[in-house]
Amino acid sequence: MFTLNIILAILLFPLFCGLVGKLYQLKKREKALSQVGGELNQTLDNLKTLVHEKRNNKISEKEFLADPTMLATLITVIVTKYGSLQLEPKDFVEVNNGAYISIYVDVEDESLILSTNHDLAQMNPFGATPFGTTDDSTFH
Repeated sequence: MFTLNIILAILLFPLFCGLVGKLYQLKKREKALSQVGGELNQTLDNLKTLVHEKRNNKISEKEFLADPTMLATLITVIVTKYGSLQLEPKDFVEVNNGAYISIYVDVEDESLILSTNHDLAQMNPFGATPFGTTDDSTFH
């Protein structure tokens, strides 16, 4: 009987160590996710503040679209929605110097529409309204 207990202890010890290791990894991931969640909440709060100020006309459209927080939030939303995105130097080279993205607002559900089709508001497939001017002095 004593021999059976020793054999079981020898077999169960690695399993116990494996479970403790997995528990440590889970706690580490939980901490990282909590940290990322806090950053996302802060970014969303900043975006809500920007949208509220924009709706109350405290900031202009140009300031709204040029705000680094808005750009960071926009990129965060895109990557969160579509997953990881890898941009290589050739991707930047392949963009034409005159290329830019038009931003439209769907007035029905208040969603943003990003498009390289600059006539989207005239075709109006989403009830889109142009947001801002077509003058773009941003580096591409």
